[in-house]
Amino acid sequence: MGTTRAQGTENVREVMVRRMVRAMTNQHWSAREAMEEYDIPDEERDSIMDLIGAEFLAD
Repeated sequence: MGTTRAQGTENVREVMVRRMVRAMTNQHWSAREAMEEYDIPDEERDSIMDLIGAEFLAD
């Protein structure tokens, strides 16, 4: 079974977010700084923040 384009896009997004979180830790960046460094478009930033919060931050 292959992956669909949507699944592939989501996987790429998750890998990119993992890299951003790693950079935030290693470089002591804020989420805003990481999004600037990774050239995340303004319209995607809220969904990226939601993903970071859901996957990487403790409640």
